[in-house]
Amino acid sequence: MLVEHDINIVMELVDTITVLHNGSVLSEGTPDEIADNKEVNRVY
Repeated sequence: MLVEHDINIVMELVDTITVLHNGSVLSEGTPDEIADNKEVNRVY
């Protein structure tokens, strides 16, 4: 598990990302899926 706020580092190092927002899981997927996720982009 990696906890990191620098998304560029995360995108390079991991296979799966879980995005939390207000203590709940907002989305989970590959770096490409997260980068293309409209809700993740709206919130962050």
